[in-house]
Amino acid sequence: TLRRDAPPPPPPPQVRATSSTPRCCAVSRGCGFLGSERFWLVATCHAIFVVVFKVFENFSSAILLSTYGYEVEKAGYVSSFVPLASTLLAPAVGLASDRAPWSAPPILFAALLATFGFGALSVGAAGVPAACVIASIAVGHACLPTLLLALVRETVRSGERGAAFGVLETVVALGNVLAHAGFGILSDRDGGDAAAPLAMLFFLSVGGVVLFARLLALTPPESRLSRPPSFGTLPPPRSPGSMGSLDAVRDVV
Repeated sequence: TLRRDAPPPPPPPQVRATSSTPRCCAVSRGCGFLGSERFWLVATCHAIFVVVFKVFENFSSAILLSTYGYEVEKAGYVSSFVPLASTLLAPAVGLASDRAPWSAPPILFAALLATFGFGALSVGAAGVPAACVIASIAVGHACLPTLLLALVRETVRSGERGAAFGVLETVVALGNVLAHAGFGILSDRDGGDAAAPLAMLFFLSVGGVVLFARLLALTPPESRLSRPPSFGTLPPPRSPGSMGSLDAVRDVV
């Protein structure tokens, strides 16, 4: 028999190993989304469309000047419609995405609209009015960044979303640098002609549509980018009968 004043036995090896786990393992567990193909598809799609819209914003006046022969003042007014539409419509798009049962159709529709706009510009837009091209790009600009950013909450656990948004911003920044450099190089090579740079934006948009289709293929059919439950939902209250049974148990004890 053991004496009462004897020291307690040491903890088992498994408990001791758990208590001495390196801190780096805990950090790596917080970035488990890095091994998820769905996260990288969302991040790449988001970066592609943010980058193509940003490049178009910065060079839209020159694009309208060379493609449609606008005057400088008119090109500036027309090109300002794209960021203005995004500023006005993005909050409404975000609110609608929270209430809509499915997020895949509006993303796909906006991506196809933007791809159509860049494709029409890349081929010269001879038979497409400028208002139609600018409107399609403006709608895509207002919808895609917001809707794709909202998909992060469906592909990453709640305890990892801060790190996921940081990775997302890094991918966008790298893509922004590469896309602006590529646009400038293609413009200088063709002597200021906007056809090749616009073709680059068009093929980037096509790549974004293809990656989003891949994301849909990886998502289970029963939850194909459906709306997640709201975070403020409280657990249902217990019925009075269950509370009474607990009181009865306390009385017996």
